[in-house]
Order: sequence, then C-alpha cells, then structure tokens
Amino acid sequence: MSNAITSEVINGEIRVEILRRIAAAEAGHNVKVLYTIESGSQA
Repeated sequence: MSNAITSEVINGEIRVEILRRIAAAEAGHNVKVLYTIESGSQA
C-alpha cells in the first residue's frame, strides 16, 4: 500500500508502523485494505 500523498505527509517511522498494522489486520482477518483515511483530531 503506497501513496505519494501519504508518504509526503506522514513521518517515515510512523508510516512504517501504520503499514505494519494494516498488513497485520489484513492477515489476521483475511481481508485486503483498499483505502485508509485518518479521521481523528490532533487538537
């Protein structure tokens, strides 16, 4: 899962961890994540 916008906005180490967690969820639930979005607030 690679996206030019994501790689520009999210710090490298954080991006790697997010992708690791998505891959683990895909494997654990036998699904394929097609699209992700951040919807939380950092305020």
